[in-house]
Amino acid sequence: NALLIGLLSLSLEPLALSPAFSAGDQVVQCVILALNGKVSVLRAGAKQAVAAKKGDFVYAGDTITTGQDSLAAVALTGGAEVRINAATTFKLKGQSADGTQKTEMQEGQVWSRLLHEHAQLEVNTGNAVAAVRGTEADINMHGDLTVKVYEGTVDVINSYGRATLTQGQVTTVHGAQAAPPPPRPMRPGD
Repeated sequence: NALLIGLLSLSLEPLALSPAFSAGDQVVQCVILALNGKVSVLRAGAKQAVAAKKGDFVYAGDTITTGQDSLAAVALTGGAEVRINAATTFKLKGQSADGTQKTEMQEGQVWSRLLHEHAQLEVNTGNAVAAVRGTEADINMHGDLTVKVYEGTVDVINSYGRATLTQGQVTTVHGAQAAPPPPRPMRPGD
């Protein structure tokens, strides 16, 4: 998809935002760097989403949604770059005391790249949590949760078990009641 390739080729500089950057009484979680197609933001407590624009701040509790054939690229204040693929709902939940950026994705696909060694990202899905550490990874949730690691380490964790993936590995969690299976090497079809 040319749209995805265009967003993936973006060259991003780390943001000068600190994890505590705030606008009024709201803590900024990310800024929208680029978008294509229909992308909206549902503000925490709001009933209706608004069209997203490049440069918009997204706060704790806000949800970014991409339509069909739509994409968004965001930079998280904790030091992660995230590309949100088509038909994805991605909620920014805030940061923990140790600086881990907490997010939630019930359906869709995101690609993440951590921009410095202290950055940490957790993507909570219905099947498991993907805890991304110093890495580049793809997280795809469409019934099953598939996590692919291109660089670094990702822990896939739920109440039934844990799998630690490293560069070149993939795992798929088949439902919320299943343990994450051991990782396997990525194949050309992956």
